[in-house]
Amino acid sequence: MLRLNPEDNQGVRHSLVNVLIKVDRDAEAWELLDRYAEDHLALMEYPRALLRFRAEGDSPEAKRALKRAVQANRFVPGILLHTRAITRGFSHFAPGREEEAAFYAILSLGTWAGTEGALDWLRKRTTLPARPKKKKSKAKRGRKKRQ
Repeated sequence: MLRLNPEDNQGVRHSLVNVLIKVDRDAEAWELLDRYAEDHLALMEYPRALLRFRAEGDSPEAKRALKRAVQANRFVPGILLHTRAITRGFSHFAPGREEEAAFYAILSLGTWAGTEGALDWLRKRTTLPARPKKKKSKAKRGRKKRQ
């Protein structure tokens, strides 16, 4: 399909990159990602991050790639880590939305779980630290005591 339609307005590349990763044809997946370097949808940014991790582990470049992926769609990690439910029954998606994350999770089925340490890395690199509790100001504490 990509030979017949190199512009790929059907989005075949989004499926193909994940198939290539799943069957351990990483070099071909990189070629595809390079060919469509201007595509910054989560559907391509997460495969870029995963391939970086597969090649380099928790390298600075892998961390940057994951950061770009999360910026493209912040819902993907939760779905891949099963802390967020997949949106069901959608017919289209908008970039950065939950439907795109669900679509990516379907396309990438098994690529993250099939890469040793990838889900642990994703969990470690995307979990935000707990927010510290706000301290009450003295004025507010004093008012509560008087009431």
